[in-house]
Amino acid sequence: MARTVRKCDYHCVILEGGVGTTRDIVKALCGEGIRLLAFSSFPFGQGRTQLDVVTEDPDALASVLVELGLSVSTKKSGLLIQASGEPCAIADVLAQLDRADVPITSVQAIATGVDQCAALLSTRPEDVPKAAAVLNSDNTYRDTVDEASEESFPASDSPAWVF
Repeated sequence: MARTVRKCDYHCVILEGGVGTTRDIVKALCGEGIRLLAFSSFPFGQGRTQLDVVTEDPDALASVLVELGLSVSTKKSGLLIQASGEPCAIADVLAQLDRADVPITSVQAIATGVDQCAALLSTRPEDVPKAAAVLNSDNTYRDTVDEASEESFPASDSPAWVF
């Protein structure tokens, strides 16, 4: 599975209200030039919503959220994963992290196109470097050539079917 793994930073805010409030905050952030990588919104108790916002510039994000009158969490870290395959491919990522004893706080996965998916993975801040190292350790493309096969050929030679 080809994939890219990148560390990401984010902040959380608790909003009074539901989807409309999330919409208003996201529109305000975009209007202020905050480049969002991802956001996730979900119920947080009676009549409240937690909004997690991932961006390339978490300090600017926090500043704008404060300007909007919101109480902002401390900076949190996680991983943004882009992979070939459907969201089920993220199960392999989770298994790999489980084998390495990396605890996962949350994960959201989504199909992003034909045979492409992405996931936002949260873990404890101290586990982010280990998680990234585990996931990047086998993230190289391997092209296996059977050198004993008559069908294998050096890269400089044309294959038999080329005239």
